[in-house]
Amino acid sequence: MFEKTTLAISRAVYAVLVCAALGWLGWVCLANMTLGWAIAVFIPAALVLIALFAPAAMAISGLVGLLGAGVAALATRAKSAP
Repeated sequence: MFEKTTLAISRAVYAVLVCAALGWLGWVCLANMTLGWAIAVFIPAALVLIALFAPAAMAISGLVGLLGAGVAALATRAKSAP
């Protein structure tokens, strides 16, 4: 159960971090460039951003997942205590 909780939390946090990074990149491209240039720059820049950002996002999401699963396990144990 602990592993499933950790994995679920980690996946959710990772998805939020990656979507936030891509949303920021899209905003930067669309706010400062014409549509054609924004599309042409966004795709290679997104690949580079994800390649550089993925290890940090994975580490952060793993730590948050472990912390969340630990809190959930403690809360479950506290409920069952007399």
